[in-house]
Amino acid sequence: MQGDTEAAAMRRDLFAAMLAAALHDAPDQNQIKRQLISFRIARKHAASGLLDTARFGTDPRRSRIALGVISQQLSACDRLVIGRIPLGA
Repeated sequence: MQGDTEAAAMRRDLFAAMLAAALHDAPDQNQIKRQLISFRIARKHAASGLLDTARFGTDPRRSRIALGVISQQLSACDRLVIGRIPLGA
């Protein structure tokens, strides 16, 4: 679990640095930041349901499916944002 936490922190920090670099000279940084925060909150809410099902679900099949979706989403994010840098185990 500790490796997952460290990998999540690395993803978050790398994405924040990339975002800051991309927005450095943007004409309307505040509007973009508001939209990104709104999007991030909506995605966190969606991810929360998957995590609840994966960890605390009473149906083993649904729990496995939720865990698989989470793994696929994290892998896709890693490939899109950071390429082939290995994160976690």
